[in-house]
Amino acid sequence: MFGTIITLNVGIFLTLISIIYSVLGK
Repeated sequence: MFGTIITLNVGIFLTLISIIYSVLGK
């Protein structure tokens, strides 16, 4: 269960980076 939480946090972190990168890309 702890591993699942880490996986979810990594997924959210990567999603935020992708969104920020897209905004800065414009």
